[in-house]
Amino acid sequence: MKLIVFIFKPRWLIGLFLVLVMGLGIFSPAGSVNPVGATRGPNNTIWGRFGCAREQQRHKLNYKKIIIFSDPHYYTPELGTTGAAFEEYLAGDRKLLAESNAILRKTINQIKASDAGIVLISGDLTKDGELVNHLKVASYLKELEDSGRKVYVINGNHDINNPHAFKFEGARVIPVENVSPEQFKEIYKDFGYAEALAVDTNSLSYVVEPVQGLRLIVMDSAIYDRNHTVGRPKTKSAFSEATLNWIIGQIKKAKAQGKIVLGMMHHGLMDHFSVQRRFFAQYVIKDADRIAVDLADAGMAAVFTGHFHAQDITAQQIGNKYIYDVETGSLVTYPNPYRIIELTADNKLRIKTSRIEEIDYDTGSLKFPVYAKKYLTDGLRDLAPHFLARIIMGQGLTEEEAAEQAALIVRQKVSPFMTLGDLLATIMVAHYQGDEVLDEELLPVIQRLVASESPLLGMLGEGLLSLGTDLEPADNDIIIPLQP
Repeated sequence: MKLIVFIFKPRWLIGLFLVLVMGLGIFSPAGSVNPVGATRGPNNTIWGRFGCAREQQRHKLNYKKIIIFSDPHYYTPELGTTGAAFEEYLAGDRKLLAESNAILRKTINQIKASDAGIVLISGDLTKDGELVNHLKVASYLKELEDSGRKVYVINGNHDINNPHAFKFEGARVIPVENVSPEQFKEIYKDFGYAEALAVDTNSLSYVVEPVQGLRLIVMDSAIYDRNHTVGRPKTKSAFSEATLNWIIGQIKKAKAQGKIVLGMMHHGLMDHFSVQRRFFAQYVIKDADRIAVDLADAGMAAVFTGHFHAQDITAQQIGNKYIYDVETGSLVTYPNPYRIIELTADNKLRIKTSRIEEIDYDTGSLKFPVYAKKYLTDGLRDLAPHFLARIIMGQGLTEEEAAEQAALIVRQKVSPFMTLGDLLATIMVAHYQGDEVLDEELLPVIQRLVASESPLLGMLGEGLLSLGTDLEPADNDIIIPLQP
């Protein structure tokens, strides 16, 4: 065997070395032009094409572009996604819980692929406040922070002091650790609390300025102090007078400094259909009319909300001012949306809707949007008797009597091809999508219900007509002018 030896002259070797290191940006003379594929980092250092991709990405982020998602209801698969107990839980719910991990993973990936510099999450981060779920959500959000983005969260009604924090093993439901308000603040300290300009001592509300000139008032609207005493989480909401006064004071302070003021909270600030508080009062903040006036008068332009799982925007004129309630649907409820919001140079919010179109999860032969819509429609149809029974109980019947009547009513035919349960599910799905319009086939069906001699059917007809009639403005894609 012959040994072949290559001999390089020192001058040639040094030249090759210099070409390589200069091309990669490892060394560069002070004041020199950046090498191809490199950017200039902190302290005028040079980051090469193969160095510090995170820093390069940070320079491309637009901190006047916001992505907001809501109600991810994250549920880790390690708590159980099979068995009789889990199936029973799902039967009383409309959320894609087993799929929630894959949905959140896809959402995080899409945000990281965008140029949005700010991310907001308006509550119900977890299924039911499980510590393990909160920790996992925080780890996902850390990915966004590590990519240079600013992330801000607030709790929802499911997230704190929740005695429904369970894992499921076969037929068994086993309690797991849930979190207190103090734990919530510690877990999410890097997503709002650590950089807060002010923190309310009576709630989890706080204030940040994510970009110069924009003040964000993050408001804790949930009620959770007696959850463990009553054995369940409260769906309804309220601000204490102390917290409301703190919020108004923070808005006025920001306006006095010339800031644009936006808000975020979990519960709705105003009705998103005309009879919402008649049927779903727990989804709108207590004393909503007074609070909307107080916030608008103080100078808040818009509030980002969630809770009802619908993609809907509504507005209220108060004197010569407008305040907007921008509700974002749930990541785990069809159409699985999030919003992309840009603050324009002329002080407007340019709002667009994006949706999760595919996930890493077995949806059988169905594309994810079709799978998710079918899951929601079937779930709402199955839940229709329960929803109707609650209304009937308000008419003075016992729980058992109400359940019997409700089961009969939802099976009534309202057209040759549709039961009342089908109609309720169809209208609810349309409202969740936003920009809902009652078509020529459904409108006469609902009008017949409204005109029914039965007070109950008439009331249901009024509710469906309201739910299917979209309030102004548009829900998905819109430009909102902000008050000066």
